[in-house]
This record gives sequence, C-alpha cells and structure tokens, in this order.
Amino acid sequence: MNNKLNFAKMIVSYSCKIKSGETVYINFKGYSEEILNLIINEIHKVGANVIVRKTTPVELHELIRTIKPKECLELLKYDLNDLSKSKVYISLLEDIDIVDISLEYEEQLKMYNKLYSNPFRTVRLNNCRWLGLRLPSHKLAKKFNMSLINFEEYYYKVCGLNYIELKKEYDELKNNLSNARHVYLKSPDTNFEFEKDNMEAVILCGEKNLPDGEIYTSPIKTSPNGIIKFNTKSFKRGYNFSDIKLEFKNGEVVDFDSNNNQLLEKILNTDSGSKYIGEFAIGINPFIDNPSGIILYDEKIYGSIHLALGQSYNDAYNGNDSIVHWDLVKLLTPNFGYGKLYLDDKLTIDDGKIVKEKGR
Repeated sequence: MNNKLNFAKMIVSYSCKIKSGETVYINFKGYSEEILNLIINEIHKVGANVIVRKTTPVELHELIRTIKPKECLELLKYDLNDLSKSKVYISLLEDIDIVDISLEYEEQLKMYNKLYSNPFRTVRLNNCRWLGLRLPSHKLAKKFNMSLINFEEYYYKVCGLNYIELKKEYDELKNNLSNARHVYLKSPDTNFEFEKDNMEAVILCGEKNLPDGEIYTSPIKTSPNGIIKFNTKSFKRGYNFSDIKLEFKNGEVVDFDSNNNQLLEKILNTDSGSKYIGEFAIGINPFIDNPSGIILYDEKIYGSIHLALGQSYNDAYNGNDSIVHWDLVKLLTPNFGYGKLYLDDKLTIDDGKIVKEKGR
C-alpha cells in the first residue's frame, strides 16, 4: 500500500504539480479503481477539483464498433467542454488489451480517431499539463512474463524512480542533441542519418508519461535518408509487427519490409504525413533494459533510440502533420545486434551505452 500511496503522491505533487483551485480531468479506462481513488484523494488534499471519465475496455470496444460520425462530434463537444475547465489531464489505462480493436473495425477506428481521438488529443496537449500511464494488471504482467506481485514491484521501480536526479544526469545529453546538426545511426542492418536545424531537444522525466525517461527532438522533415531496421515488436492496428525495415529518401519512406507488409503499407499510406518522421528520441530510463512490446516501456529503454512516423510534437515541431504517431524502437546493445549513434561526429551511444564524446 505504501508504494501505491507514494506513487499517487508523486503523480499529484511532482508529475502534475497540481495546485489548489485547479480542475483535473482524469480519463480512466479499466476495472480496478484502487490507484484511481488514491490519486483522487491526493488531488482533493491539495484543494483541487476532479472530473472523472470511466470506461471499461469492453465499453470502449463497443463504442468504437457502433459509433456514428455525428455521435463522434457530439462526444467530442461534450468532452471538450469539460476539458476546457481543466488545467491538468491524466490518462489512467489499466488493461493492455484496450487498444486491441479488431481489423474488422479498421474503418470505424480510423473514423473515431479522426473525428474524436485526435482532435481531443490535440486540445489536451496544447491546453493542459498532462500525464499518461498504464496501471498494473494481470494482462500487463503477462507481457513481462511476471506474476502480478513481481510485476508490481518492478512497475513501481521503473515508474517511481528519482526523476529529478535523472534529469540532472542527462541534461548534457539533452543539450548535445539540441545543438547537433547531423545525426547518424549505424549498425549491421542500419545506415541512417538526418539533419537538424536549430531544433531543441526535450527531456522527459516523469512529467508526461510513466514510466518515463527519454530525450526527443525531430529532424528536418525532408532530411532523413538511408535504411533502419527495428528489432523490437510494435503493436499497431490490432497486430504485433516485428522486423520492420524502412528505407528513407529525402525524408519519405520509399521502401519497407516487415512480417505484415500489407498492413504496414496501409498505415504508411494513411495520409500525407504518415511516411515522414515526426520525432526522434533516446531512451534513458536505467531500470528498463529489455523490450516487452509495450511502447510506453520500450521507448524508454536505456541506450535505445526510437523514431515516430507521423505527427510531430509542438515543442519539437518539424512541420509534419498526420493522424498517425507510431513509435518504433531500436535497441543497440550486443544481444540485439549492436549499434552506434553519432551526434555530428561525436559517438553518443556505443552498443547501447551512453558515452562521452569520441570521434567517429
């Protein structure tokens, strides 16, 4: 109980910095409400107000399966009205299978995202302090091949680390990524590079997602060139992708390969921005070292890199817009094939270890 209570206190005081008189919008999708209630109690202790939306995974699946475009717009208007009153947005997602929408409803999901999810996301990103996290569950523990008891111990370790110290430790790396003009990634199956132009890097340490620990920026939209192969699984559109290989020319994906090329092609052709990169990042969480197939964890793996196809974040915006934002992770450690990352000509990641400057 102490771990859970301390976790709730960290969310309220550090991650969200909730103040008296503010209104907090909590979007809860799951079944067990223990941590939800602890967070609500801590919010009330600081004198803030709470608006809570509760949806079970079954209810969400049924909503997406049956909702009509007009109903999407009505739901968006209703939820944006409450969001407009809120200074803070918290997403609590308990069940890992919540996004497992059957491909049978692909067009429904695309419509729901276009008319509801993406407009709502844009508003809350631009107008609220926000935090997103998945809560411990049996299904989530299974993804890590752990019992729920062991997973909860792991969960509070990787999610509740000392983010203040983590930010201090990697502030220099953030500055190096901000100042870099050329980024180059090399491994046995990858030869990939892009240019940057005065684009700041942003360090995330427990104030946006939990678990956290990454430094991100974005390339000049038309600058990525070369081939990159990803060595972690990625769940998208109801499917677990693996062995994704992308070839870029002047920023655009011009060739690809994976274990499901038909679906990959559909995603790449979603809109005009889905073949371009909106984010590039380095993972720095010291307690996450193996992939689980869950992007919220995998993208934070220490010494890894990831890029996102599609939408670029406002605080590292490179002009790319899309309803897609798909994070793909590459590990650089020896047991995953090695790899080196250079910022300009300075070696920054050497086979999965973040290192001091060396020439190429």
